[in-house]
Amino acid sequence: MIDIPDINLLNKMDPAISSFMLSDSNLKHNNMPNIHFVALDKISPHLTKAVLSAEDDMFFLHHGFNWEEMIKALRFNLKKKKLKRGASTITQQVARNLFLKPDKSLFRKLREFVLTYQLENKLTKKRILELYLNIAEFGPGIYGVAAASNYHFKLKPSQLTAAQAALLAAVLPKPKKYGKKPYPNITFSRQKDILYRLAHYDLHLPLDLK
Repeated sequence: MIDIPDINLLNKMDPAISSFMLSDSNLKHNNMPNIHFVALDKISPHLTKAVLSAEDDMFFLHHGFNWEEMIKALRFNLKKKKLKRGASTITQQVARNLFLKPDKSLFRKLREFVLTYQLENKLTKKRILELYLNIAEFGPGIYGVAAASNYHFKLKPSQLTAAQAALLAAVLPKPKKYGKKPYPNITFSRQKDILYRLAHYDLHLPLDLK
């Protein structure tokens, strides 16, 4: 039997900690920091768009799973004979980071699938995005947009520029490597790519996020 938490609670409560934080050896577990939760309308729209561009540009069109990208990733990995490419949506990442341990067992993947389905059916897209921005790791042991904005730029989330937002989004695939100061060259390369995407591609945003 698959143990699934009550997702409806996330409509009323903001999480103070995530499963990935509890599993992070970089954090001092006898003094575990809580997430300083920031409402979506208090986060710079530059960051919202940069993260969507980098992580899931079809977020507002799919229902939790981007099957086309998953098939592409499967073909690529089979060709390379390694797990080199992922295709997780933002919703899948929320399910994984908030509730699951960072292992790669089949049972964990099954729980992730069920949790993703529940998140998409019980929360709004904006709430899922808000959760993601507040629990994602943006550097070594730096969880959530409030901690990230302060750590990288000494700013509030609402004050981020497009370039700063693109840099934060650039570290997401490998935050402990790409978000460590001094930043590696690949972080700046990804930042430039995200800024290009923001200028040239449609993110299919709802009107109140454009």
